[in-house]
Amino acid sequence: QNPTTLEYIISSRAHYLIGPPATYTDWLRTELDIESPADLAEAVNECLDMLVSGDGTVRIKSGLENAFRNAVLIIADEPTSGDAMTSLHMEQEVKESVSSAASD
Repeated sequence: QNPTTLEYIISSRAHYLIGPPATYTDWLRTELDIESPADLAEAVNECLDMLVSGDGTVRIKSGLENAFRNAVLIIADEPTSGDAMTSLHMEQEVKESVSSAASD
C-alpha cells in the first residue's frame, strides 16, 4: 500500500477505530469530503469531534482521540519527505503510549 493515501493512513491506524477501516474511510469521503491525508490532517485540527463520532457505527475509540490526532498529523506532515524512519519511530512512540494508557 502507498503510505501517502487516505486508505493507508486509516488502515494502518485501525487500532484507534471501532469498525472496519474501509467503512470509516468511505464515511470520511462521502460525509466530510476528505479525500487525502492533507484533508484528514485539516479535519483532525478543525472537527476532531466529528471524526470521533463517525457515523455512529464506525468511529474512533473513546479515550484515543488525541492519540489518533497525533498519529494522523505525524504521517500527514511528512508523507513524501523521505524521512520515513523518523515518522515510523514517532508512530511507535504513539502506539506505546496508547498501549500503556490502555493497560492502566
